[in-house]
Amino acid sequence: MADSTISDSTDSDHAESGNTMPAQTRVFYRTSPEGVVVEKEGKLIAVYRSPEEMIEVHIKGLLARDQQDTKRIKNIYRDPRPKKS
Repeated sequence: MADSTISDSTDSDHAESGNTMPAQTRVFYRTSPEGVVVEKEGKLIAVYRSPEEMIEVHIKGLLARDQQDTKRIKNIYRDPRPKKS
């Protein structure tokens, strides 16, 4: 499988905890079948048909997380007094 690495980074948290093998996240292009592959610690996380699809899915995930966070914050700061009828 031919591939072209986009990004290769290490997780410094693992190195600081005394683990001699740092966690690695890799994002690379795959030519057959064509796509963008995301791996973490050697495990396949996701395969996208294009960089555009990867970006779209990532943005949708961030928006969903923001909506969940907003609901949690509203629940935390909701007025705890009972409503008058």
